[in-house]
Amino acid sequence: MLYNCNSGFCKYHSTTSNILEVTHKLLVAKGSGCSSRVVFLDISKAFDKVIHSALLFKLRQLGVTGSVYNLLQSYLSGRSQFVRLGDFRSDHLHTNCGVSQGSVLGPLLFLVYVNDIGTNVKSSVSLSADDTILICSFENHSALHTMLSNDLRQLEMWSDLWSVTVNAAKSKVLAITNNPSLHLPLRFCNQALN
Repeated sequence: MLYNCNSGFCKYHSTTSNILEVTHKLLVAKGSGCSSRVVFLDISKAFDKVIHSALLFKLRQLGVTGSVYNLLQSYLSGRSQFVRLGDFRSDHLHTNCGVSQGSVLGPLLFLVYVNDIGTNVKSSVSLSADDTILICSFENHSALHTMLSNDLRQLEMWSDLWSVTVNAAKSKVLAITNNPSLHLPLRFCNQALN
């Protein structure tokens, strides 16, 4: 049910398997005479931005129903948070978003939330929890730029739809090519990527 290119919080996967997968794709492209561009997207406060109603919608889309769905709905409903510092304790604040990173269910629910991130993208998408990597390889630099620009626009729409914030200032682009001057700048949310 989960996106097969996500290495985060998945059995037999790790950041190492993610790096090996990305490296393999880049080596295959280089061996075929293609140039590649890799975009590393930084998702801000990813676990805190999971909207409960949207997560429940995505669970239904994946076919989660019945008692499992009801249990997850109950788990997400009526949540509140407070801050304790020494003897001081703030008032409880009701929250309708966020999943706990330190819980057993939190990481799994986050993976469900970002599960459809690569649905409308033509580039290869590699995920490791909230770290998102786009890999695009072509012999033609113009086609590579066009495809990657279109994919970044698709991800902008996806992030707007699901209230996921991508920090364009912390996101980076890597060009693997014999002629880096041919690569035009890329933008995300009207901000140039370094």
